[in-house]
Amino acid sequence: MTRDIAQKLKYKKPASIYSTFFPALQGKKTKMSSSVGSSSILVSDKPNDIKSKINKYAKTGGGQTVEEHRANGCDLEVDVPFQYLQFFLEDDVELEDIRVKYAKGDLLSGEVKMILIKIMQKYVASLQASRAKVTQADVDHFMSIRKIEKMPKKWLTKSEAAPQAGVTVYTDTASNMQTAEVQIAADLAGAFIKTQVANAVKTKDLVKKASIPGNSFPYFQLTDSIVLTDSTAIARHLLRTNQQASETVLGTTSAFNEAKVDQYVAMASSSILPHVRTIEAAVYGPKEDLPGHLAAVKSLKETCKILNAHLEGKNWFVGSALTFADVHMFTTIAPAF
Repeated sequence: MTRDIAQKLKYKKPASIYSTFFPALQGKKTKMSSSVGSSSILVSDKPNDIKSKINKYAKTGGGQTVEEHRANGCDLEVDVPFQYLQFFLEDDVELEDIRVKYAKGDLLSGEVKMILIKIMQKYVASLQASRAKVTQADVDHFMSIRKIEKMPKKWLTKSEAAPQAGVTVYTDTASNMQTAEVQIAADLAGAFIKTQVANAVKTKDLVKKASIPGNSFPYFQLTDSIVLTDSTAIARHLLRTNQQASETVLGTTSAFNEAKVDQYVAMASSSILPHVRTIEAAVYGPKEDLPGHLAAVKSLKETCKILNAHLEGKNWFVGSALTFADVHMFTTIAPAF
């Protein structure tokens, strides 16, 4: 309904956000419910309640005995304590260390539960302290009928004005994954950019002004005389214009996280992109190169196996949220499928 009404109010249509839900303490196949206190950690729970619930009800993926667990490790796909840590443990280095050791059986389920208990006790205590500061006046104001404030200008529908330097990405086709990478980065940075297919005259002008001669589309015109090329460079530039996006998406909060993002970007460009280009050429190119196509498909499958191993027990390549590593890997691989 909102998407239908938004345009009539001259607002952009809102996007849908698909979120990952917490599993019930008893596992993904059971339902979390406020009427079943043992199925979840409640905001009102006391420290001892949290400890008791996790120890007694949190489903684990470890062995029935210590010997079995040490030998076979833990199935992280069904282990609720580890899945909760993916949400609440903010230290990505520590989380990765737990993931590796727990999967191998070096860490016992009881040890991981104790880590989660301490984190949840601290987290819930923080929520309770914040909740205690809310007054009845705050509640009354929140629930009152009041005038909606004006929307920020960047949320309003843009007019079809002529392309401007600093907001226009020029491409050779209306839709491709390189342009998509730039657009995703712009959305994550909260920047409005316009994509336009360049005609022959504009292309000639862009090539002349490009910061690196010989580079192909897309082009991002920063000023009348400065043109940035390469979709990865353009995307990084856009993300760095927003401090929060730079920290979360590029991982600049720590040198280690930033390096991990960079290593996946480099892997996509060096180990995956050449195979994707070969597959594209074999399928869409003027000449059919069956041997080259088959070799590229085989190599890409092997690389995907490596990526799947890196993603085992995780949703994202780096940390517990979307980063540029995920964006770049997706836009690099997608054309092959």
